[in-house]
Amino acid sequence: MRCAIEVQNGLIERNAGVLVDRRIEFRIGIHVGEVVEESDGDLIGDGVNIAARLEGVAKPGAICLSEQAYRQIRGRLETTAVHLGLVRLKNIAEPIRVFSLDVGQPAQANPAPPAAEKRGPPRLFLVVLPFANIGGDPEQEYFVDGVTRSLTADLSRISGAFVIARNTAFAYKGKAVDLQRIGRELNVRYILEGSVQRSDRAPRRFSQKNPSRS
Repeated sequence: MRCAIEVQNGLIERNAGVLVDRRIEFRIGIHVGEVVEESDGDLIGDGVNIAARLEGVAKPGAICLSEQAYRQIRGRLETTAVHLGLVRLKNIAEPIRVFSLDVGQPAQANPAPPAAEKRGPPRLFLVVLPFANIGGDPEQEYFVDGVTRSLTADLSRISGAFVIARNTAFAYKGKAVDLQRIGRELNVRYILEGSVQRSDRAPRRFSQKNPSRS
């Protein structure tokens, strides 16, 4: 967020005294969400798509944020966000609540909407924890991690499924697993954990557990 503000403020200084047709003006969109990394390094998924659509509705020189992103910076910045309400974005199924920062000029904010009732995670919101290496052979660790990464990528392609990014999931590698705590921290409905052992008869096995909360 600070980077986006510095970029926009830098362009305001750069454009001072420059003819309109020679100015450089950016629109910036910011969203917090999961993405999937392709084999060539490209990032895809709603985390990327929504940010791109928010950039499209921003005014030149402004920064548009989704509600998820705004929650992360609310009260931490001196500039004020203007609530634009629910906005329908192209190719995004549900309307997104959007906030705008007009950088470089005082923004008059509309009253923040009342906090919506907290909802549970989507039905197929899950995380794949790093699988355990049953054999304990350190040379097989790369293979075991590969199984976890492959399964994470495959599940993320299921329509309606939201899978926690593997980098986040691997933060729990080698730690004692408390499913209830992980479920609360990641706000997921399902946790997939398991183990891998290389053999001719049973190359892999896994189990699924539901960290349901009362």
